[in-house]
Amino acid sequence: MEMQALMKEYARFVRTGPGKCIIAEGSCGDSFFYILSGKVKVTKRIGEKEVTLRELVPGDFFGELALIHDRPRAASVLTVEKTDLYEMGRESFYKLLRNNPEISMEILCTSSNWLLESHRQYIEKLQQQTRELATLLEQKDELALSLERESRLLEQEKEKYQSLVEHSLVGVFLIQDSRIIFANTTFLHMTGCRDMEEVYDLRPNDLFLPHTRYPVSDKTDARGLEHYEVKVRTASGEERIWEIRSVPITMNNEHALLSNVSDLTEKKRLEKENEETRMQLIQESKLASIGFLAAGIAHNLNNPLASIYTVAQVLKQEHPQMTEADRIIGLCRNMMDIIKNLMIKSRMDQSDEVIAVDLNKLLDNELKFFEANLDFKHNITKEYAFEESLPAVCGIYNDFSQTIMNIVSNAVDAMYDSPQKLLSIKTASDAKNIFIEITDTGCGIPEDHLSKIFDPFFTTKPMISEKQEGEPTGTGLGMASSLQLIRKYNGTIRVKSIPGKGTSVTLVIPVDTHL
Repeated sequence: MEMQALMKEYARFVRTGPGKCIIAEGSCGDSFFYILSGKVKVTKRIGEKEVTLRELVPGDFFGELALIHDRPRAASVLTVEKTDLYEMGRESFYKLLRNNPEISMEILCTSSNWLLESHRQYIEKLQQQTRELATLLEQKDELALSLERESRLLEQEKEKYQSLVEHSLVGVFLIQDSRIIFANTTFLHMTGCRDMEEVYDLRPNDLFLPHTRYPVSDKTDARGLEHYEVKVRTASGEERIWEIRSVPITMNNEHALLSNVSDLTEKKRLEKENEETRMQLIQESKLASIGFLAAGIAHNLNNPLASIYTVAQVLKQEHPQMTEADRIIGLCRNMMDIIKNLMIKSRMDQSDEVIAVDLNKLLDNELKFFEANLDFKHNITKEYAFEESLPAVCGIYNDFSQTIMNIVSNAVDAMYDSPQKLLSIKTASDAKNIFIEITDTGCGIPEDHLSKIFDPFFTTKPMISEKQEGEPTGTGLGMASSLQLIRKYNGTIRVKSIPGKGTSVTLVIPVDTHL
């Protein structure tokens, strides 16, 4: 008897729509199915995928293996379209096989072939997935190696840039949320902090002095770069001048400000000293021009002064009773002496000839020119004690005159508001040295300033633009240049001072000095 006719005898008729699950993989079932019309597909889950093993059409049957072996379903069966089936229970299926042995062989043969084909397809799928998995594993290994190489390169780049930043000659710091969140070692040293923790605790407002920031350029470029100078106070309390360049960046999806900084303090100091030196040179050039002009005027005064002196001599001879002639002769002699000294000084100051210099005579000549200073002439008591047998020194006249007169000028300035003004100058010698001691009763020098008085541009006197009426001014070059000049002759300068009482400066010049 044909299968379809037997199904009609032993089974019941079932109709189902498309996409319906007739058998679920892994379920236990008691039904055998025969397809009358329509189509179903047999699927099995392999790994993460649902794989279609085969499709069944009218005349095919399924579900027999679970009944024969009494095990869970090995695959799922779903309708592809509207399908008519015969469904047979376990008891009816066994009855069919007992009563129709030929059908049993047909079912077993068909099932065996189908099972072999399913296993073959399953094995092929597994082999394909194994190959895909091997390819993926190979790609994974290559990817892992590539990631490892990229990681090493990134680490090398990180080390390189970190080294560049850490060993940068300028300070680098990063500000975010008004706090310093990163700084390099140079910035640590510039701030005077002991470690990075102290830097991170700093706020810009604690570091920068208020109202001291001013831009180097009045324009900001397209990237938002700022370039400005600002005064800061370091951890030690020292004030410095910084030049800062800042640019906005994004850090961890938040706005931040990356800056580099250079210390301009020393540069600014040198610029100020250079400007003061330039002004000093201009002043000295003016004084040289005035001295040259004065020498010319003195030279031109000689002839008319000689005529006046001659006429006075004639008047005295013709009219012995005229006392005015003696007065005129005396004044003429004084003027001649002044002009003579002026001519000598002008000539000696402009000469770099090495000669034997009589320091007593130099002092006598140079101090006469201070008489032009009315305060020196009328208000200061002078006490001079020059050793008569003072040895001469070998050198350039102007080196000694400039050195001594710088110190005398400082002594006069120190007494400008002293209630008692006494200038004492003494010369003495021993077997090795000549001593010139210049003492004043001025304001004196504080102890903490004594070590600085020979530093260029160090002065407690105000600049010309800052002085009060009658107050002496200074550039801070007098003592520095004096020491430099006297050292040419292996000499030294000793200073003793009592604040409020006065200062004593002693020049010590070796007797056998020579250039």
